Amino acid sequence: MATAGTTYTKIYDVYKLSKLSDLVTVLIVEEGGEPIYKVIEPPLDEVEFATFRKVIDGLRSVMPATEFRKMSKEELWKFIRGKAESLAKKFLPKKYRTDVTLEKILYYVRRDIVEYGKITPLIYDDLIEDISISKPNSPVYIWHSEYEYIKTNILLTEIEINDLTMKIAQKSKAVISRAEPIVDATLPEGHRAHIVLRGVAYAGTTIAIRKLLVKPFTPTELINRGTVSAEIMAYLWLLMDFKKSVLIYGDVGAGKTTLANAISLLIKPEYKVVTIEETREIRLPHKNWVALVTREFTLDGLRKITLFDLLKSSLRQRPDYIVVGEIRGEEAYTLFQAIAVGHGGITTMHADTLESVIYRLTSEPMNIPPSLISLIQAFINIKRMKIDAKITRKVWLISEPRLENGGLNFTHIVKYNPKTNLWEYHFNESQVLRVIANYLGIEFNELIRRLEARTRYLKYLVTEGVTNFEDFVNAVRQYKEEEWLLLTGV
Repeated sequence: MATAGTTYTKIYDVYKLSKLSDLVTVLIVEEGGEPIYKVIEPPLDEVEFATFRKVIDGLRSVMPATEFRKMSKEELWKFIRGKAESLAKKFLPKKYRTDVTLEKILYYVRRDIVEYGKITPLIYDDLIEDISISKPNSPVYIWHSEYEYIKTNILLTEIEINDLTMKIAQKSKAVISRAEPIVDATLPEGHRAHIVLRGVAYAGTTIAIRKLLVKPFTPTELINRGTVSAEIMAYLWLLMDFKKSVLIYGDVGAGKTTLANAISLLIKPEYKVVTIEETREIRLPHKNWVALVTREFTLDGLRKITLFDLLKSSLRQRPDYIVVGEIRGEEAYTLFQAIAVGHGGITTMHADTLESVIYRLTSEPMNIPPSLISLIQAFINIKRMKIDAKITRKVWLISEPRLENGGLNFTHIVKYNPKTNLWEYHFNESQVLRVIANYLGIEFNELIRRLEARTRYLKYLVTEGVTNFEDFVNAVRQYKEEEWLLLTGV
């Protein structure tokens, strides 16, 4: 691990991982012209390290590892913390028995027995989305929300990787063996691990962990970050109120799921929402929310559950909205059929351009006809851009489809202009807004006034710093009650 006191030519970021321990700090610095993520953990001298090893051995003699595996993380730490502290005091020389030394030893006990060993700080950093262990004695890489793929100062030996593999298997009850060398597993925290064992992975066992987002970004946070504008979110808010459907597309790491979750927060609180994902990432405040996640085969002999299975199940639950993390197979046709019979839909797709989206939707294995594709009211393109070492994301284009002579054409409602760093709006050309106005029995100009009122409200929330999950959700509910006052300018 990195140590305190080192001098760096360029420091991009410094922050503590207080969720784990105030003793752990993260530095993102420049090395060799590239950013590197450094974990600084509390140092142990020879006496402290020897005591730590004795504590670990003592705990294993008190309770076998097989018993550890039966407990949840919280139960295990509650059980061993007091025992670990007593053992540390027993083995430490008198002059070492300080609160600071005990805290350091307890940190490493928790890290190595209860948590995930050396990669534990990466698990607890909410800015990290993915953890990639490619081979023994090679730097662990991460996908950081602001720096994308960067290496860390963490290296794992082959023994440490094997231990981590077994810990993941135990925590997730996954079947990992030479007969099953490629495994997907869901950890108790909701993170998704993908493991390929040595023999199939030539250089050694590889582990990729896709982390569960603890709290989603709200629309106001994305406005603050410059990913979207208040005008865009107001437009999408209107669409959500009337069960309209959107498809978000972009590259890997462009922020598709993040945007999908933010948009989902605008769905009416009283609507029933079913979310369907392979890795649980979407979090909603709705009381009538059903979260469904796919499943691989497990040690318990439970059968595999696919996205297609979950979509079929969701249709029997009469949802107002179906949110699918990503479509790429036969499940897409089922989603579009659901939209055709009146369910709202939100989903994402990996594609660079609108043309690529349409090509993928109309080709194997999706085979969706243009008549169904046209039921998606807004196609949203999000892109990532690099400024200095940091990554920023922008909604680049919003397009509404129209069916003409059996084919699809598009009206671009919003365009981002990189030269001016501004969005260009063409809401007067929006067909879906006209449909909503007709449904409400109001003039189109009146609906535009409502759009402008929501835009003003979102800007007000940004100014007031209403960005966290709970506060934003409450603010949306409050707006619904006071919409008339806002519309009339009172």
